[in-house]
Amino acid sequence: MAKRLPSEYIAEHLWLTTQPLEVSPKREQITQMLSWFDGDRKLVYSSDYPHWDADEIYYVASRIPETWHRRVFFENALEFYGWTEADLPARADMAVA
Repeated sequence: MAKRLPSEYIAEHLWLTTQPLEVSPKREQITQMLSWFDGDRKLVYSSDYPHWDADEIYYVASRIPETWHRRVFFENALEFYGWTEADLPARADMAVA
């Protein structure tokens, strides 16, 4: 028997990637749907490169709220892997905004 609600397990363990990021007739519908799953905190960028249908980073950025960008393109991956910024190698050619 489960000790918690199924929705609590999902919220703790479900992660989503942006590939493929579907197009909706109304752009705000994507944000609304992803918000049901805490998209700002559980969505991680995935290009699917080198496949022909890979999603470019600029395409994904144009489909999600700007306030989500740092989390989706950086912080959520750190959290998923249990890393901190200190765990990342120092690279002079790589700036994180």
